[in-house]
Amino acid sequence: MAPTYLALYGVDHPDVLSSAPYMKVVKHEASLGSDSFEARTRAQPYISRGIFRQIFPPADAYTVPDEAEWLVAVGHGDLSDSLHNEYDAWYNTEHIPACLQIPGVVTARRFEIQATASGASSKVGSNVPDYVALYDVTHDSLLSSELFEGSGSAPWQAVEYCKMNHAYQCIYRGER
Repeated sequence: MAPTYLALYGVDHPDVLSSAPYMKVVKHEASLGSDSFEARTRAQPYISRGIFRQIFPPADAYTVPDEAEWLVAVGHGDLSDSLHNEYDAWYNTEHIPACLQIPGVVTARRFEIQATASGASSKVGSNVPDYVALYDVTHDSLLSSELFEGSGSAPWQAVEYCKMNHAYQCIYRGER
């Protein structure tokens, strides 16, 4: 199930989620009544969260493009451990460059799920993918365009990529 809403937070380090200031916010929200917005939000069955690290391109190479008003999010999961390196090479050297040739695709970034500071899984909730790709795009009809639908036809995809669970693919209107 694709998320209806997407919130992205840039943090300096995943330890921020166990820091005193963050835990103060968590404690405060937990103290609010069961009819509070925070309590109702936490009670939703499909609230999911994960800590992701940008793996492509280098994090300092990205700035929010002015011309992109939409964000396409694609979540992938269930890739066997033996295929991670090959998958990363294909995605970074074939798939992303092909997508960036499509008119309206402005940038592409990839993220990989990370463990918490204690080494535990950072996946909270259902449907948290192992990888997330974010594409800044100029219009919302891009997902249904012939160019976009045909952008991933590399040979590696035909054989291995189809074995993965596509957790979701959706588009969001950007807010600045």
